[in-house]
Amino acid sequence: MYKEIIQYAIPIVFVGLANSLFQFIDMLTFNRAMISIGLASVTDDYFTMINFLTHKIVIIPVMLATGFSMAIIPTITKFYTQGNVEAVRSAMDKTYQVLLFITVPAAVGISLLASELYHVLYEQSEMGTSVLAHYAPVAILFALFSVTAALLQGVDRQKWLIFSLLTGLLVKVLLNVPLIKGLEADGAILATALGYIVTIAINIVVITKTIQYKSQVVLRRILLIIIMTAVMAAVVLLVRKGLYMIAPADSKLLALTYALVCAGVGAGVYGFISFKLGLAQKLLGERIARIAAKIGFK
Repeated sequence: MYKEIIQYAIPIVFVGLANSLFQFIDMLTFNRAMISIGLASVTDDYFTMINFLTHKIVIIPVMLATGFSMAIIPTITKFYTQGNVEAVRSAMDKTYQVLLFITVPAAVGISLLASELYHVLYEQSEMGTSVLAHYAPVAILFALFSVTAALLQGVDRQKWLIFSLLTGLLVKVLLNVPLIKGLEADGAILATALGYIVTIAINIVVITKTIQYKSQVVLRRILLIIIMTAVMAAVVLLVRKGLYMIAPADSKLLALTYALVCAGVGAGVYGFISFKLGLAQKLLGERIARIAAKIGFK
């Protein structure tokens, strides 16, 4: 019994440590790489922004995905041990769709409103805005890693989880310094993204091979979510531009106001489209479907 507990616990610990391990690699290599290209004067500022300040904002949508991913392990495990592969596939379909339905617009929204969010939470800074805007989309990868890791545990492939994470960390180690030298702070962000992409790809391949998983529905829904997010982004940019034509967000109060207005408009547009197309009702359950019916959506 203790052996099984340890076998299941170690991968869960690794999942929890993944982000910290990627940050640890930055801790060891970032400053040295920046100093080597003559940026010693700003290296500490950039490092603080990437690994502490902007990370606190980026991780917000990821926390939801992490909680969601931990909750699905028992369900997936139950269906898998019962040999109900179709139920496992159905649960995976729903998991991927709900995850991306929430995290994609959230990450894009943070990126679009990076200037206002950074100003409100910290200070007005072009450097901080740039780092946050480029780092925010990586939240989608953080979330996908959490969920694919949970799915691997659900289908009893814990060893592959450790292998995929170590491979992703190796990619980060190999690419971090060259990319930082070429792209500065963006290089560290790109190296993290590439490391996570490799890890997620391995996870998905193992899951697919284990239960012969393939879903055209998920691919179509992902495309739909991307289109919806693009429409939302276009509207938010127009509203933001209109607000700045009235007055620039020079104070924290104005920055907060603009962020709330733009976020509200973006959420409204995304919600309206998703309700109109019936996607929210399908993904978020019967309670949302009943609410949608009450306000006139079928």
